[in-house]
Amino acid sequence: MCHCLLCQKRTGSTYSVHAYFPTEKVRVEGTTKVYARKGDSGAYVYFHFCPECGSTIYWEVEASPGKTGVPIGVFADPTFPPPNVSIFVPHKHPWVSVPEGSLRTKDTVRPSRLLRLLRLRAEVNQQAIPLKQRTS
Repeated sequence: MCHCLLCQKRTGSTYSVHAYFPTEKVRVEGTTKVYARKGDSGAYVYFHFCPECGSTIYWEVEASPGKTGVPIGVFADPTFPPPNVSIFVPHKHPWVSVPEGSLRTKDTVRPSRLLRLLRLRAEVNQQAIPLKQRTS
């Protein structure tokens, strides 16, 4: 979950819910239009959206090569696992609930650092955290 103000504006909602996948595991069919903007980290984010309906299909972050972000809503799958990370929490609307046990940060977390933090938390809690990657 991203609560940054730019994601709030982009989604027209109070936060963005998405998952990151290795780029080589993502297959896109059809054409997309691209919108680029500088993120809060200073790196550019390239949003690919459907030219027919305007829905964001996926994005690429300049600072995280090899990773592709996909909004959870694109899957239209209510069984998709809940978010396990919540970033830019100071911008979270007070009435928004974050799933219990989610890692919470005041700003962004690069995917490689995120995996280290989740593993560390698992060691501290003495439990395994499944780090499954969903493919569609």
